[in-house]
Amino acid sequence: MSIKTIYIILLGYLLTKSVAFGQLDPMTSQYFRFPMQVNPALTGAFGGDLRASAIHRNQWLGTISPLQTAALSADLRTNSSFHPGVQVLQMQTGGGAFRYTQAYATLAYDGIRFGTMGRHQIRVGFLAGILNRSIQPGRLQFGDQWNQITGFQPGNPTTEVFDRTSTLVPDLGFGLAYFDTKEDGVLQFFGGGSAFHINRPEDKFISGSGISRVPIRWVAHGGFSWRMTPDVYIVPHAVWMRQGTAEVRMVGMYTMFPVNESTDFMIGANFRWRDALVPYAGLTIGNFTMGVSYDIPAMTTRQAFQNTSAFEITLSYMRKKSFSEGPSYMRCPRF
Repeated sequence: MSIKTIYIILLGYLLTKSVAFGQLDPMTSQYFRFPMQVNPALTGAFGGDLRASAIHRNQWLGTISPLQTAALSADLRTNSSFHPGVQVLQMQTGGGAFRYTQAYATLAYDGIRFGTMGRHQIRVGFLAGILNRSIQPGRLQFGDQWNQITGFQPGNPTTEVFDRTSTLVPDLGFGLAYFDTKEDGVLQFFGGGSAFHINRPEDKFISGSGISRVPIRWVAHGGFSWRMTPDVYIVPHAVWMRQGTAEVRMVGMYTMFPVNESTDFMIGANFRWRDALVPYAGLTIGNFTMGVSYDIPAMTTRQAFQNTSAFEITLSYMRKKSFSEGPSYMRCPRF
């Protein structure tokens, strides 16, 4: 498949919606580093009182206009049952012709506890914010501007007409999560489910396309932490997402062990069904954690599209808790 064909398909995916909606929300391979994008109930679910994370992802490497995703998030674990957070994510084509931005505030409540010493915990999370999509038509290349012999002709007029070049709509989400917070347990289970865009925000973008609405993104996730020794963990985990007609099924496992008193090393891999194998590694030094991953496309993906690999890097900071109240969670990275 030629680069021209890939580029046209990519623009069609980003700028239009058919009757059968596909996935619109960006997804990161190291999703455990950006947990509020998976479930707003995960706000404040960590073993500290302040967490901040940054992600940068380059996708479709080697194409004319690779996708780039950047995200920032921060959340607090307070000494009450309410924990706030914020997150901003932006995906864009390499030339900036298309941008998709999400900005949210989140709030989680963890006052539902049961079992011995309140070991089992149910968390409820809410998300509210905005969605923005914008394009710069002058940086786009359309099919009617291509000549089979001479290639792209920027001087050729296009019949594509846009009612607007930017949209801004409100957005809402909701989630539930469960944690086993017992510190000395050999196994600690976690899981949850969430729904994003539950208000189905209107997103009219291209002339003649009619009124379209962002499809709800449904998410289910879970796993467990197996404490093999006091300092070594193995964590199998899985996540399922569906938005419109698009579906993501991913399973993975990582292990984490100490290098010295202030340094931990993590290594693992995810497998996205019929899409990619994603090995990743991370290093924690003090309060900082850096992670890297690389998407290796599955054979079926490579046959359909060329240059579909992706590289992702994350940086996280977690300030250790300054108070002793509340449950303990599994060691990072985790939900």
